[in-house]
Amino acid sequence: MNVQRIPVSKIRVPETRVTAVYDEELTKLLKDTMQAAGMIQPIVVVKVGEEYHLVDGLHRLQQTITAGGTEIDAAVYEGEAKTALLLNLVTNHTRGKTRASELVRVIAALTNDYGMSFGEVVERTGFGRDYTEKLLKVSSAHPEVLDLLDREIIGISAAYEVSRLPDQIQQQEFVRTLQVYRMTVPQIREYVDKVLAAMQEIKSAPAQIRVSVIPRQQCQCCNDEFDAQHVRGIMLCPDCFGEVFRLARDKTAARKKAQQPAA
Repeated sequence: MNVQRIPVSKIRVPETRVTAVYDEELTKLLKDTMQAAGMIQPIVVVKVGEEYHLVDGLHRLQQTITAGGTEIDAAVYEGEAKTALLLNLVTNHTRGKTRASELVRVIAALTNDYGMSFGEVVERTGFGRDYTEKLLKVSSAHPEVLDLLDREIIGISAAYEVSRLPDQIQQQEFVRTLQVYRMTVPQIREYVDKVLAAMQEIKSAPAQIRVSVIPRQQCQCCNDEFDAQHVRGIMLCPDCFGEVFRLARDKTAARKKAQQPAA
């Protein structure tokens, strides 16, 4: 590794990578610092052929380009594309300012695109077998699971439990439920275990004609009964909830009045 001045035009930012999360305040602080003192710490790249694959320093690179700079100081490593991805993963993860969904995508790329074995990923990243297994499992989950990771509504452990559901439609429906009813990781694990046990019981049972009975739920506004699949749970503030409740009450009263025999 050596520090040298390289042209920004030859720096390639991999599409799949882990990026440190900067809020608006930190971004402004970085910009002001670079304007006042220049770039104190060089970016990190891996030289792959004639290109430089970015490992660390995306925000510094962006600020340099915005300011009209054509060259930038960089710590240059020799290697290949997967070397850049590994360094990017380890460097940014140790800072604790990364999106879990990006970790998942990078791990998936290392195994699927670069052919690294599970053991090699564990050894080269130092993540541990259990954590790496969770990341790999989540990488094949429904996109809405990764979206909840991005928005930090759930963490890796919760996403892993959801991804144990074998059907992506099941995962999608469950994560939508999680946005309304918050559950702890043990509660999610218990629910998934029950679903898997029920599926195994059905699979093991002798073939027979089954009649599906759809449970019915009572609407809390109009008191009518509906199939449970048609009853919706939505997030409302107290004011909006009051408006909806009054609207449903007036609708019910009007219907009862219309059903009364004429005097």
